[in-house]
Amino acid sequence: MQGMAERVVQQTQRFKGIRRQVMISFLFSCLFHSVCGQLQYSIFEEMQKGATIGNIANDLGLNIKEIAARKFRIDSQLSKTRDVANVGKKVREHVRERPDKNANDRIDREALCGATEECFLTFDAVIENPLNIFHVRIDIKDINDNPPRFIQEKTELEISEATSPGTKFILQNAEDMDLGIHSILTYKLGANKHFALGEKKGTNGRTFPELILQTSLDRETQSNHELILTVSDSGIPVQTGTTLIMITVTDFNDNVPIFTQEVYKVNIHENIPIHSTVLHVNASDKDEGVNAQITYSFSTTATNVLRKFTINSKTGEITTKGNVDFEEVKYYDISVQAQDGGGLVSHTKVLIQIMDENDNAPHISVSSITNPISEDSPTGTVVALIKAHDLDSGENGEVDCEIIVVMPFKLLSSFGNFYKIITTSSLDREKTPHHNITIQAKDKGSPPLSSLKTIRLDVLDINDNPPEFEKSSYVAYVTENNQPGASIYTTVTLTLVVSDNFQHVIPEVSNQSRNSQSNVQIYLVIAIALISFLFMLTVMLGVISKYRESKMATSLSSMATYPQIDHNFIPKFNIGTLPLPYSYDVCVTLDPSERNFPSPSHNNVPVENLIDADDADVGIESVKGTAPTGEILQVSY
Repeated sequence: MQGMAERVVQQTQRFKGIRRQVMISFLFSCLFHSVCGQLQYSIFEEMQKGATIGNIANDLGLNIKEIAARKFRIDSQLSKTRDVANVGKKVREHVRERPDKNANDRIDREALCGATEECFLTFDAVIENPLNIFHVRIDIKDINDNPPRFIQEKTELEISEATSPGTKFILQNAEDMDLGIHSILTYKLGANKHFALGEKKGTNGRTFPELILQTSLDRETQSNHELILTVSDSGIPVQTGTTLIMITVTDFNDNVPIFTQEVYKVNIHENIPIHSTVLHVNASDKDEGVNAQITYSFSTTATNVLRKFTINSKTGEITTKGNVDFEEVKYYDISVQAQDGGGLVSHTKVLIQIMDENDNAPHISVSSITNPISEDSPTGTVVALIKAHDLDSGENGEVDCEIIVVMPFKLLSSFGNFYKIITTSSLDREKTPHHNITIQAKDKGSPPLSSLKTIRLDVLDINDNPPEFEKSSYVAYVTENNQPGASIYTTVTLTLVVSDNFQHVIPEVSNQSRNSQSNVQIYLVIAIALISFLFMLTVMLGVISKYRESKMATSLSSMATYPQIDHNFIPKFNIGTLPLPYSYDVCVTLDPSERNFPSPSHNNVPVENLIDADDADVGIESVKGTAPTGEILQVSY
């Protein structure tokens, strides 16, 4: 029985400063005259290809000749993995070629054994003559050849901006295929102002990194954050791994809509077409999603605004809904609100100024008028006061007035838009009994608008014209010794005109009551009709009388005869306005040779003929008077 021999061989390799130990133990026992033994080698993974693991011949005390004579062979039936089998196969091949055991291929401990604490390769070395079986074990030691790594290259988190500081978020942990001290990991978070890194141990004892929110997030300021999480192992040299943490800050409705302007101002022309765009209001919300969806509307707006304007709830476009008129409303003050999907509201002002257009013609109104006006009114007399008004403004509302026809009147500007109509010369009712004063008012717009106003002005008559006979004197011839009461066919025709202000009186004209102008006119119409009838009758009587009294002088051919008409005479006749009476002499003779002209009393001479006087005035001043034939008449007013 041989004793146990143990040899420890240490060899320093140049590959990565790895230290290799080989420990060989021999255990011999006698069993049916056989000898058993065990060899154990210890190597580091990832040794360079061709590196020496051990010299089995030397370790077993054999030389090259003995190895061949005793039929040395390798049996790897105990290998359980393909990699182990392949390694064992290569080891066997190498051992057969060379007695010193070399690594013929790369050995990856993590690939062979995973995360198990022990990792080794075993095979049997068999030597015959005599039969000896040696168990060979190669322990594979771990080196720090694997960096720690995260399962996911990036980690995505969604954190609400309303999240309170101190909130923790579990992150994915890293893995390291190495063992022991090589697998001890530490984490480090890249510099930032919102997050810190913490650690938490799981139930399996492993450490998990935590992301801790230190300060509040504001999505509107920064909606995304990217952090680098680094993991390091404890090996030499240190291996590291990284992952990207992408944080999306989700919205919380913490922002009200904000208009681009606190006050919107716009000018539009009146009479702008309906559905025309006035302006756009615009508001923005820093929130997102539903919280950023803005609805526009009018807020606490007057009814007249709602009748004239409308707003698009989605775009904020304000358009005209009805006709706008500067003369009705000169500007509109509108309050507009913007409301987001979360119910937050903001307001702005919209001031719409209406610009005037020349769409209104001037208007003339009569404030005061003196009608009728006396024809003796002095020059410069104010006849009327008018006002010119234009609803437009500016130059469109500035008005000039003028009388468009040449008349004895003119316009004189008074104050504001008032004008006085004054006389420029004396008036004459007998020439022009009334005047139609046409006034034109024109504004200064472009193009200018104008209007006309006609004012009728009546001229009031005064007694400025004396009555006139057709001839200055009348002569009639009568025969002497004629019978008392014989008719003298002498007549004078007067034109009669009626007015309210004057009365012409012929002496001994009967008193006539007058109640109104209409009564006088009726009487005159009747009188004219009677005169026409009596004129024809008188002519016939004159012809007969001439036939009977051929030597009797007939009436003058230029005079008309009137039958006797019974009148009531008034005693007063000088009631006119002229200071002196006007008189005409009528002479009656008995014979052409007679030079004395007696004036017979009217009691002896029948009143059969009338003398008519003509007065250019009107009214009672021109009432017809009569006198007996042969009497001198004096006509006064």
